[in-house]
Amino acid sequence: MREQGLLLMVAEDISAREKAACRIAAQQTRRIVAQTYHDIDKQIARFADDLVTQFSPATVAGYWPIRDEVSPLRLMMALKHAGCHLCLPETGAPHTPLIFRAFGSEAELVDGPYKTKQPPPTADILLPHLILTPLLAFDKQGYRLGYGGGFYDRTLAALDAEGHSCIAVGIAYDEQEVPQVPIGPYDRRLTGILTNSGLYLA
Repeated sequence: MREQGLLLMVAEDISAREKAACRIAAQQTRRIVAQTYHDIDKQIARFADDLVTQFSPATVAGYWPIRDEVSPLRLMMALKHAGCHLCLPETGAPHTPLIFRAFGSEAELVDGPYKTKQPPPTADILLPHLILTPLLAFDKQGYRLGYGGGFYDRTLAALDAEGHSCIAVGIAYDEQEVPQVPIGPYDRRLTGILTNSGLYLA
């Protein structure tokens, strides 16, 4: 048992170092790629019907875009028009899962951590059927490289533990694909990736 614990610690350390190096390259790639797109949100929104047809989600969790992330906001409005309820994550303390609260309008949002915005604490808590996730890089196996906080991996694990399995789809530019994302023992695989070229199931 002790040997298994030591092996897990070594694997986590190697994975963390690989991810740190990959994040530097992925951030630079996304920053450069973002400058070449002027209507990525419109391109992504074209595939709202594909998400509805594939997953039939009653409630969709999006995210408020920061840095050079692909904005899912126009896609979310298209999903709302298709009958989906919308929510956004409330980011809590480090090492805790996200909470999702109902998203009505931009005017009601409050400042959250990491320069993002989130619904006020008075907004209803919802359980999403589909979670749209930001990322730095992805691979064809469905693994994503995030910022290192582990919020989405922890959230998906917590929802599973509560018996509420949900679908997670990464939102990205085509150019964010890499041959293989370095993964650790707690990384969760996405159901699919939605890029400006369309929806790809992992």
